[in-house]
Amino acid sequence: MSKRPTRPDSARWAWSWRDYERRFGDRPDAPWLTVTVRLSEEDMARLAAMAAEAGTTSAKLAASIVREVLADDLAAHGEAAR
Repeated sequence: MSKRPTRPDSARWAWSWRDYERRFGDRPDAPWLTVTVRLSEEDMARLAAMAAEAGTTSAKLAASIVREVLADDLAAHGEAAR
């Protein structure tokens, strides 16, 4: 699995959707917007477990979480979520 450091000498790694798909076997159907989220291997495993429990894919669950966070952020700043 390919992964690349986010910064030189960094312990954090960036994963692409291709890497994610190879590892977990799912991917968003047709993303409207590309969002980069940096997750550790442990967080990716937790996301996969939560998705399995919810009966959905990890990518769809992650997209749902991002939408909820964005809606909360927009509401907090007085803007209507689209």
